[in-house]
Amino acid sequence: MSGWQVAKAIKDIDHKTPVAIITGWQITMSDDEVKKSGVDLVVNKPFQLERVLQLVEEGMKLKDKFKKY
Repeated sequence: MSGWQVAKAIKDIDHKTPVAIITGWQITMSDDEVKKSGVDLVVNKPFQLERVLQLVEEGMKLKDKFKKY
């Protein structure tokens, strides 16, 4: 099972759960295309630790946003 499939499975269980992936694929998808795939946030490898920390912060904001709905 790929990370993209795991993301979809998580969203199928609870669409309010923020999903982030770190991928080795150099994707060139729009934000809308990424969200349709079930992923909220993406970091491409190689990555900087600061970018991953930023991703976690963004995920926490999404979690708070999803709680409101």
